[in-house]
Amino acid sequence: MPAQQIPSGLDERAVMFRNQLRNRHALVLLDNAADEMQVRDLIPASPTCLVLITSRRSLAGLDGVTPYLLDTFTDTEAFDLLARIVGPDRVAAEPGAATRIIDYCDRLPLALSLTAARLRSRPAWTLAQLADRMEAGRLDALRAGGRSIRPVFDLSYRELAEPMQRVFRLLGQHPGPDFTAAMVAVLADISPSAAEDCLEQLLDENLVRQSTPGRYEFHDLLRAYAVEVTAESDGGDAPAALERLARWFLHCAYRAAQAMKAPVLPELGDGGEAASLSFDSYAAALAWCDAEHANLEAVHRAAVEKDIYEVIWQLPVVLAHFRNIRFHRVNSVVAHGAAVEAARARGDKTVVAWNLLGASTALADLSRQGEQEEMISEALSLYREVRDSRGEGWALLELGRLHNLRGRSAEAIEVLERSIACNGSDPRHVMICHVNLGVAYYGLGDVQSAYRYTEQALTAARAVGEQRAECILLSNLGDLNLDLGRAEGAHDFYTEQQLVAEQIGNEDQQGRGLIGLGKAFEAMGRPEQAQASWRAAYEMLRGIGSARADQVRELLERSGAGASVPTAAAG
Repeated sequence: MPAQQIPSGLDERAVMFRNQLRNRHALVLLDNAADEMQVRDLIPASPTCLVLITSRRSLAGLDGVTPYLLDTFTDTEAFDLLARIVGPDRVAAEPGAATRIIDYCDRLPLALSLTAARLRSRPAWTLAQLADRMEAGRLDALRAGGRSIRPVFDLSYRELAEPMQRVFRLLGQHPGPDFTAAMVAVLADISPSAAEDCLEQLLDENLVRQSTPGRYEFHDLLRAYAVEVTAESDGGDAPAALERLARWFLHCAYRAAQAMKAPVLPELGDGGEAASLSFDSYAAALAWCDAEHANLEAVHRAAVEKDIYEVIWQLPVVLAHFRNIRFHRVNSVVAHGAAVEAARARGDKTVVAWNLLGASTALADLSRQGEQEEMISEALSLYREVRDSRGEGWALLELGRLHNLRGRSAEAIEVLERSIACNGSDPRHVMICHVNLGVAYYGLGDVQSAYRYTEQALTAARAVGEQRAECILLSNLGDLNLDLGRAEGAHDFYTEQQLVAEQIGNEDQQGRGLIGLGKAFEAMGRPEQAQASWRAAYEMLRGIGSARADQVRELLERSGAGASVPTAAAG
């Protein structure tokens, strides 16, 4: 169009633009659109035209468009792009370094293309050298010539209003893999509704992503950018934000532990102004712990790094019951170990002893009995030193359990009776001692005494609502009935045990009960049902990494069904 024929008004220009494209077959590319207003007048009215718009924002306010949300590259796509730009021979020569580069780029196309272009311009560099540079300074390494990724992030960040910028910065302080509006509210000390609004706006700006409803996460590069921006600003509220979050997680985990009827919980201090979550059922508490376990681990590591003492030692204790149920034994040992170190540094002997016993309990299923004995012995000495008879009783109980594991039944009985003498007023403690006395008498061949103690313990466990102990005891009674030649009675106990184990989500005990159920079926002359029980037990126990899986494999091989059991990969 001649310049003198182009109208001066925006509305008139839009009409002319659409008139010129009417009935034409045109592709209109509108690249890097800032917002809806920038592109609305450039969309032709003719159905013969196609408009392709790219933007960092969602542009949700445009009518009649079909959004295509571009995700990060897959591993295959990332390798293909790297090989196309750098050269397939260089990538094939260093596949491990190529994987590191892709990981450091977080599979973002722009980051990967900049990195690959830099490598192409440095033929003397190895991929490993660039990967090392990226490890040392991730964002600074993502550049090629005069182009880098930081200005792209800067542009998106600067366009946020100040309250949104603050939330974005503080999100970099969250140590876990993802976050919810409730967590952001605690971090930023704002209301949950304001936090929800902020997250939705950040989602529209593609500064966070959402893979599960209600849960958000950062790209790793954006997390690194948020941390750097915080360091460049005054960053004064970052430490307080992390401590608020850590204490909030501690109090939420405490509420969950209460709902799951966890025993022996510590007394918590002030949780701050942010209200912790509440749970109206065992199932709700268990589901929250499952969903947040990775975040809880990350928060505990951050608390250790920042020396938030109450969270360091209390969170492992609060989570111990959940971790026992879900067979997170290694996580429990590591967390309790960090708590022990922090308590030692402060000379807090009771806390050292408490967490030593927590670690020793987790070690019981990891075949690390030497470490377990050292921890129990130290805890016992510390409790005696501070004249804590209740703690001494728990340490003796753990020692009795260890003696049972080692087949020292007579020593176990002597120690467990001393444990009851220390803490006989606590019905739960006595009940657990009776569980282990039943095991000890069985080890001595006194099946009648073993049965009597086990029945007493089952009655007590049900009276105090201790369902995990109930699972163990029902299995023990099943084992005892098998030993007495009562296969039908054993079957009934194992069947009941399965219901309780499933109700509390204890896959380790569920797998143990399936082993016993298979033995009962075998004794009843029903080999196919025995093999089906053992296969189910094997899959469950193998899935959680329980050593019992090897025991089940042997049962299946003996029964002739071993060929159908997959072999776990070494390492």
